[in-house]
Amino acid sequence: MNVNALSGNSVTFSGNLTSTAAGTAITLTNNTGGTITFSGASKSFTTSTADAITMTTNAGSTANFTGGGLSITTTTGRGVNASGGGTLTFSGANNNISSANTALLLNGIALGVSSLNSVTSTAGTSGISLTNVTGGTLTIAGGSLTGATGATFLVSGGSVAVTDGGTIDQATAANK
Repeated sequence: MNVNALSGNSVTFSGNLTSTAAGTAITLTNNTGGTITFSGASKSFTTSTADAITMTTNAGSTANFTGGGLSITTTTGRGVNASGGGTLTFSGANNNISSANTALLLNGIALGVSSLNSVTSTAGTSGISLTNVTGGTLTIAGGSLTGATGATFLVSGGSVAVTDGGTIDQATAANK
């Protein structure tokens, strides 16, 4: 699914979404306004080498994953990769991201008040990377971050507040 160049108004995808293809499940690019909402009870994305959700250059737009039921599983792709502006929100119960790469990579975006039930990463440069992220709070109830080659949980710049109830295992003392 691709939403490109939205400049206003709102788009809502209210049905259940499932993707088991190797490619990216959702791509949001070059949106300069408006709100994109994914509100179905089930949003299940299983990719292999591709990122499951990619957001690039969306200054002025908002993407909401509401109602819970977000399930992302990747092998070498990232779970969520968002950069270049815009606002991203996860709400509802049972939002889970699992990746053998970086599970959550946010750079230069605003985060609405968001909750994730579980974030698990077994590799990648960072399990979770939040760089220059502003906005609300991110609550992660559980999960496990292991195997990162850089900082396992990186927060750099920005003003987001994060609570993580999961486990973090940093193998390299220099990256703690």
